Amino acid sequence: MDSETAKILCGDGNRHYQGGRFWDAVEAYSKAMEIKGEDTHLLSNRSASYLNLRKGDLALSDARRCIEIRPEWSKGYVKAALALRLLGQYGEATILLEKAAEIDPHDQYIKVLEKSGVTDELLHQALPEKQERMSATSSPRHSPSMPAVESYSVPRTQQAPIAVPVVDVVTRQEFSAVRKLCAPSLSNDENAVLYGKDTGIHGHTFTLELVIRGSVNPTTGHVISPSCLSTYLRRSVIDTLDHKHLDTDVPYFRLNVPTTENLASFIWTSLQEVMTPAHRALLHEIRLWSGSTPNNTIVFKGEYRQAPPKPLMAGMEVM
Repeated sequence: MDSETAKILCGDGNRHYQGGRFWDAVEAYSKAMEIKGEDTHLLSNRSASYLNLRKGDLALSDARRCIEIRPEWSKGYVKAALALRLLGQYGEATILLEKAAEIDPHDQYIKVLEKSGVTDELLHQALPEKQERMSATSSPRHSPSMPAVESYSVPRTQQAPIAVPVVDVVTRQEFSAVRKLCAPSLSNDENAVLYGKDTGIHGHTFTLELVIRGSVNPTTGHVISPSCLSTYLRRSVIDTLDHKHLDTDVPYFRLNVPTTENLASFIWTSLQEVMTPAHRALLHEIRLWSGSTPNNTIVFKGEYRQAPPKPLMAGMEVM
């Protein structure tokens, strides 16, 4: 019975993860481990969830435990490397990624990291640490009047920079949609008080700002290519929402009121589904508003909490 419960919880965690509900995934994997103990697959999956939540220390803890339990498994090293990257410890991250490639040269995650430029980024970021170690162990002592940098044969202007910039890439996308606001669990009077005239069918032009945060790739000069951003927005927003009746054309809103808040959450999840794992980790926040001026802007960063047990408006007295 316990093993079946753990299996169900693991499946719940996987569905939450695929849907971008990473805190829910963490909770499901944690409950499964309370039954099964420290399972490496569950630890690895929880580490991946923490990575998407940008909780580097927690992701690293689970990944290191994976390595301790199953040192011959490449995925533990990959997750640890990504956690260290998030924490800015590029030298150790590079070593662990090389170890993962040594254990399993065909690991699909390593190939994804190579294609997305993460491997090159780690090597570039780790170079100053390596130079510092080499300088400390092999360079002759220098007098205070002679900077240690002069001992390198490579001119200063040709050395790799100490760090690459971390920038926010903000992309704006407009789309139009029709909706009506009506919570099925509330009475007509309660809906009228809560949503006013918006209980009727009405249209909006929405403006979405997508914020990607990450390090500039030293090879490409981009955090993410503009063509990738355009593809992600087309597939997650334009194809799904533009010129649609949200209540009837989008299955999610047949069960959820299409408020701007819920719309922001839906777009976040849709983006998670079409982005590569490497780009998904760069998704920082989205901003969404309707109309020509952002008087009421919804800002969402992918954070989810346990839903209240019943609608907040249920049982209210209409004045």
